[in-house]
Amino acid sequence: MALNNVRKARVLADNKELKKAKDKVDGTKTMLEGVKVDDPAELIKALIYDLQQLSSFMKTQTDYEEKGRPYALSFETSHDRQRYAARGDVDKVRSFATPRMNAYLQQAKVFDINPRLPPPKEADDVKKEQEEREKQERKEHEERKERERKEHEERKERERKEQEERKEREREEQERKEREEHEEQKRKEQEEREERERKEQEEREEQERKKVEELEEQKRKELEKRFYFINIVNLVLNFIYNVLLKWITGRRT
Repeated sequence: MALNNVRKARVLADNKELKKAKDKVDGTKTMLEGVKVDDPAELIKALIYDLQQLSSFMKTQTDYEEKGRPYALSFETSHDRQRYAARGDVDKVRSFATPRMNAYLQQAKVFDINPRLPPPKEADDVKKEQEEREKQERKEHEERKERERKEHEERKERERKEQEERKEREREEQERKEREEHEEQKRKEQEEREERERKEQEEREEQERKKVEELEEQKRKELEKRFYFINIVNLVLNFIYNVLLKWITGRRT
């Protein structure tokens, strides 16, 4: 995206639309500065510096023509081919430069300061480069190990939290089941109690009904006895009446 935006900005500047070109460059720089990473990569830092330099070369059309346009073309060439391309300030912009190139640059600077010093031997350069590569590999290995350790700790922590959450869910589920069982037990006890009370009520009503029936039966029997006694008395009285009637009639005759 940065490469495309620089190319678009160059086209705008070539067409004398310098303000739009500078805004495009500044907007891209702001976007890169807003990238959220724990350890910004060197390439991102270099891109931000490139864009800052290019923006400074767009203050006037003359500055752009003299410095900005060559700088933008160099930027595009470097990123198009992913190869190092000098852009004047070689100390800060080293995108795609190899370690051997950086070493030779430092040697050239030393030679420029003191031409009498003998140049380093190629074997020494190779040995130093090998040592630096091994150092870099050890550093990357340690960083990878550290990332793996952190990932392992994070995974263990996630597993621990998941286990705690699972135990908590199981505990809540167990409590829910116990609560439901307790409520079910209470419901059953309530139903059993109501059933006992209903049966007891039915038994009491049955007993009262039987008592009432017994009383009614007893009254009925007493009434029958009375009727029987009254009938006997009537029969006796009728018999006596007939006997007396016959006796009286017999005396008259």
